[in-house]
Amino acid sequence: MAKHLRYCVMGASMDYDENRHPEFVMRELGINYRRGIPITVGQQWWFCNCENIPDKLPTYITHIKAKATLDQIKKYIAAEKPENEDVR
Repeated sequence: MAKHLRYCVMGASMDYDENRHPEFVMRELGINYRRGIPITVGQQWWFCNCENIPDKLPTYITHIKAKATLDQIKKYIAAEKPENEDVR
C-alpha cells in the first residue's frame, strides 16, 4: 500500500525552529517520494508514494490516513503527465 506523508510547515517552524524547505528536510531524512504537493491554505505539504520512511519521524511529519485526503492524492497522481510528454 502506498504511504503518503503530511509535512506541517507551521509546526516545523514554531515547534522546532525548522525553516528549511520541506523537500530539503525530506531528502535529509532519506525519504524518497513520487511527488510533493504544496497545500498553501493548510500551511502543509503532502508527499505522495513515500519510501524509506524512518521509524521515528519529527512530530510535524505525519502519515496521511484520512480517506478524503487519500482520495484527493489519488486525483493528483492520476492527473500527472509523464515527464517526457510535451505540455505545450
